Amino acid sequence: MSRASSKKTGEVRQIFPLRLSASEKNALLEKAKDAGLKLSEYLRKAGLKTEKAQSIKSKTSIVPNINRQAYLDLAQTTEELRRIGINVNQIAKACNTALKIGKSFNVETETLLHLKRQLNELDSLLNLVRANLIGLSCEPEEDDDWEAG
Repeated sequence: MSRASSKKTGEVRQIFPLRLSASEKNALLEKAKDAGLKLSEYLRKAGLKTEKAQSIKSKTSIVPNINRQAYLDLAQTTEELRRIGINVNQIAKACNTALKIGKSFNVETETLLHLKRQLNELDSLLNLVRANLIGLSCEPEEDDDWEAG
């Protein structure tokens, strides 16, 4: 019985028995398929950490590598925008309350509504950037809740 040899190195390939449960085998077969490799190639590249090991990991990873600092910065900016939005809502409520009882308020309602729309747009853009950072693609949402009460 002749043994297969590696096309690149000419080395004789050896059989390496490996005991796996059915679920482990299926999981490895799925990962190899996702990476576009035969199971034996996948195990060699992943186990020996060859040049493609990183690409195998990125192809099979649920969450892709992200710029964590950029993501944290976006989270902080989103939180700041949320706080600003809360303050704008409080000002708008104070303005509406003052108008209902017949008192004047220094800030024009239209100005507040314009600011609220801008904050909503910024929030939507931040959500899109965040999604893009982790490899998701999504469309901006139409959100007209700012007019509701």
